Amino acid sequence: MTDKSLYIVVDIETDGPSPNHHAMRNLSAVATDSQGQELDTFTVNLLPPKGTAPDPDTLAWWQDEQPDIWAAITTDPLPAETAIKQFEAFVRNYDGRRIFLAHPLAFDGLWISHYMQNVLGQELMAFHGTTDPLFFGAGIDLPSFVSGALGIDYGLCRHGRYPPEVATDLAHTHHGLDDARGHADVLRKTLKILRQRQ
Repeated sequence: MTDKSLYIVVDIETDGPSPNHHAMRNLSAVATDSQGQELDTFTVNLLPPKGTAPDPDTLAWWQDEQPDIWAAITTDPLPAETAIKQFEAFVRNYDGRRIFLAHPLAFDGLWISHYMQNVLGQELMAFHGTTDPLFFGAGIDLPSFVSGALGIDYGLCRHGRYPPEVATDLAHTHHGLDDARGHADVLRKTLKILRQRQ
């Protein structure tokens, strides 16, 4: 592994709040270099695992508020095992410190960790003794990163509320790939500000 760092900006879409009862329906990622410039993208729709069922309120929101996106993220789904292995191959295509980044980390990270454990038999976080971790460290929560980098209140680090110097013009559509690209754009602008201070 080289000493360079890069970011895998991840966004997921689900049919409920709990990975134990509901399903991840779309997994998307944007790979960026250490300055936040896009290198490549990944997106896949997933079949719900056996034993899961959509949360009624979440499903109603998708079908009533986002019917076109719901149709897009439920078209041509792959079995979860196939999808997660494709995601692993996408991430491992990059050598170096692969840093998992999400908005919010607590939600997306929980789901990805759950699927990685069940499919790959490995954790999202690189624990002591992990010989070949998929990601370096414990991941980055984008709102926390921007809040610390800019010295601003965490409450200002939300979709549609970021300060103009880091806000993205890309639409937040609730499709994983669109949203991951928006997060990557916020990351890129924040990293640029940090470099200018050096």
